[in-house]
Amino acid sequence: IRDKHVTWIRFKRHRNHQNGIDFRRACALVKRESKSAKRLTWDNFLNSLNPMLDVRTLWMRVKTIRTERRHQFPTIIDNDVVIDHPLDIANKFAQFWCSIGSDEVFNSDKVLRKRNYISQIRDSFDLMNNNDLCKLICIDDINHALSKVKGTTPSIDRITYTMIRHSPIGFKKRLLQLYNNILRNGTYPQDWKVSLLSPIPKPKKNLNKLEGYRPISLIPVLSKIFEKIISTRFWEHTMKNVSPLQHAFLPKHGVHSLCHQLECTLRHNLANSRHSMVLSQTMTL
Repeated sequence: IRDKHVTWIRFKRHRNHQNGIDFRRACALVKRESKSAKRLTWDNFLNSLNPMLDVRTLWMRVKTIRTERRHQFPTIIDNDVVIDHPLDIANKFAQFWCSIGSDEVFNSDKVLRKRNYISQIRDSFDLMNNNDLCKLICIDDINHALSKVKGTTPSIDRITYTMIRHSPIGFKKRLLQLYNNILRNGTYPQDWKVSLLSPIPKPKKNLNKLEGYRPISLIPVLSKIFEKIISTRFWEHTMKNVSPLQHAFLPKHGVHSLCHQLECTLRHNLANSRHSMVLSQTMTL
């Protein structure tokens, strides 16, 4: 493994043919030695089995050769109270994260403005009169969504994108029928609303405090595929009304595209003896 790391550093610094061969040879050697070690460990385990072996020793040996390693979560200290049981830690994290995102944290005026804004959007955007957004989903929409989504970590249902990609056409047709029924009836499966929250440690933070972790939400894959299809339709519908002067929050756009457009405009006006006016405004929060 050390030789593999050394050859990789050498190949990364000097990408030539010989260093590439050395790195691939080191990878092959590590793979061969790893297989040999696993085979030897398995043979030793099988040879150690005998009728006189007690159950406790047997299971201890089984746990030592398992590839999965479970790490114990650190204890949490909240209000000078030590919490070490996994269920109590999970409930404490759920209460803490719910308190952060609830409306009770904000003042009443801000909550009222948010609700009024949401109601105005719902009233002004009639989905039933838009054929592009309400048209039925087809197999091509599912395949396109699967080509865009990323990630390998499953949610509570343990279903991954790889399973859906390699599923037979019969399963995709059943999934297609389910998606179209959701669009027709407006009823969303309750199980798809349940997500798996995992605490991720923040860098250079106290891991014994609730504030030292940030949540990451893993919703079911079937729900994420459906959301991807709908969000793609919303995006295509919104892009029709986006101004050509918009450069922020757009793919392949940014400061470079804005500067390029500004330079082209200045050159065009200079060539045609026209004046150019630039207004610069700084906004601070």
